Amino acid sequence: MKRQPRHLVTNFDGVVVDADDAPSGSPSELAGRRCRDVVAALTPKGRPVCTDDCVQKLDEPCDHGVVRTREGAARLRCIPVGEHRVVRIEPLDAEALGLKPLSPRELEILQLVARGMTNARIARQLNRSTSTVGTHLEHILEKLRVRSRAEAVARAQELGLLSH
Repeated sequence: MKRQPRHLVTNFDGVVVDADDAPSGSPSELAGRRCRDVVAALTPKGRPVCTDDCVQKLDEPCDHGVVRTREGAARLRCIPVGEHRVVRIEPLDAEALGLKPLSPRELEILQLVARGMTNARIARQLNRSTSTVGTHLEHILEKLRVRSRAEAVARAQELGLLSH
């Protein structure tokens, strides 16, 4: 699968006229497609961010914040420029943010935390001690640079670390 473009230019009707998916001077393979279909961004709750007429309603720059794309979490910004709209898709991942990657066990524990489980319940499910789960959780908080379980879940959601 080709990487998602980082920049799109659309006309007033939301049809892509150019994108950074092709070598300089070559036409974009995405030209003629609807912006909303190319971006395919979802809110953290899984609702579409883009609509058929969203670019027509755009009078000033709009920061959609963190959205989910096919490639994971990204910051989505739409900017009107004359008759055109520039759409910026900035991928967010742990590496780009300078965060240390989580181990498979830490990811597993984070998934269970996101489901609302206590350390004791996680320990029982994984056949580990509560102390071990607590240590893993400390490492998760440190690696994600957050202070609480809730912040860890929110950051993981932003980064696309939680299975949907």
